[in-house]
Amino acid sequence: MLGGSKPEGEKPAPRRRSAVRPPEKNPAALISYHLGYIALMVGLGAVVWMVALFLRAEARGGAEEETIDRMRLILKVGLGLGALLGLAGYVLGVIGFQTQRRAKGQAHATIGRVLGLINFVVQIVALILILWYLNRQFPQ
Repeated sequence: MLGGSKPEGEKPAPRRRSAVRPPEKNPAALISYHLGYIALMVGLGAVVWMVALFLRAEARGGAEEETIDRMRLILKVGLGLGALLGLAGYVLGVIGFQTQRRAKGQAHATIGRVLGLINFVVQIVALILILWYLNRQFPQ
């Protein structure tokens, strides 16, 4: 027993499996889960980038028309893409949830559905409100 050796005849402890495993047999649920988080990052990135441009323009004494146009483009592309990714995540989450009876992945599908729907709604509303504000403050 010296040096941590086990007595003869004693079996090694069984390996523990991870409690959470990705659903390999339910790719729709897994993709839905990842699309939900990617949509969140894309939308937040667009808003942060737009705010950084706005603050930089204000520090220089006012926003130029080129900066405002760039902000509009970033918002349309970023929030639009984030909303589309969220919608795709929601749809794949529904598909993944329906196939969960045959394959695991119910939690991934549920998270993908919830994140996808929240991202879609919030990013569409944010896109409309921010563009409305920009068009009101800085008419084209």
